[in-house]
Amino acid sequence: KIMVQVAVVGSGVAALMAVRTMCTSIKETGQPIKVTWFTARRKMGATQSALSKSPTVKLKAGDPYFDYGCQYMSPVSELFERELERWKELGLASDQFDVSVLDTQKTGDNTANTGMNKLSTAGWVGNGGMGPMLEALTFQTRDEFADCGLEHVSGYPEVQQQVVSIHRDENKKKWLLNTEKKTRQFGPYDYVIGGFS
Repeated sequence: KIMVQVAVVGSGVAALMAVRTMCTSIKETGQPIKVTWFTARRKMGATQSALSKSPTVKLKAGDPYFDYGCQYMSPVSELFERELERWKELGLASDQFDVSVLDTQKTGDNTANTGMNKLSTAGWVGNGGMGPMLEALTFQTRDEFADCGLEHVSGYPEVQQQVVSIHRDENKKKWLLNTEKKTRQFGPYDYVIGGFS
């Protein structure tokens, strides 16, 4: 069998779900697919991170901080709802609150009638913030699927491994991922999935 090479790039929920979904399928079916997952950072950006050299933020243990990532999640599929329940069982997520979203409707005279609509599903949050939850889930997923060939390449704090660009080798019909100034190149890959914002 020819091994299909797939790269997933991203540190958030979309990339995590892409990796978990593919690796679960590989484990169940034995498909000849090799997944390499590239994460570039914690959910907080470098300037908000405790490891930042930025003078604007100097976090100390126990100090409050803002997690600038996703603030809550709502399941929109059975697959994602099952995954959120798994995260809850791991002690990494909670579904303790109702979520309302702004509803803007146009009336006949073109004035906006605004109000809040409660979603039918509970809002989920990461325990301790979304960043710490995603970091824990990244390592848990890496370990869980190591036996089916999942490779995790971290660009945080190893910035020399941070993927910053992608290009296609038209001769080989494959994708290559590059680090800053192309000091390192990863690939070739048959497919690249971008799970980032």
